[in-house]
Amino acid sequence: AVSFALAQSAKLGTFELTVLKTIEETRYLPERMAKDGKIQLKRRDAARKIGQIFVDRASINLHSDMLEYPDFFWEDDEWLHAYTRVSKYLEIERRVEVLNKRLDLIKELFDMLASELHNDHA
Repeated sequence: AVSFALAQSAKLGTFELTVLKTIEETRYLPERMAKDGKIQLKRRDAARKIGQIFVDRASINLHSDMLEYPDFFWEDDEWLHAYTRVSKYLEIERRVEVLNKRLDLIKELFDMLASELHNDHA
């Protein structure tokens, strides 16, 4: 039970680092747009970033077991309490929520940029 919660936390840490890297790589875009009124990004690059955000979000919410109890605990709930306590201590649920909010903000940024780029080319 403890090891499963620790593994979830470690996997979540990897996702958190990926999102932080994306934030750092894109931080200049809204700042540049506010300063110059121009977007220094190609439509194709914006589309790639939006696609990557969907991949990251799907990995966190659909393809991983971050928000579910492992099947093992459904079969034998003797360890469920220990897992729940460690999971709560490691703040897994809260961290997933924060990660999803960050991904939402990044997606909003790229949706806005894609819209601006579309309008520039229209």
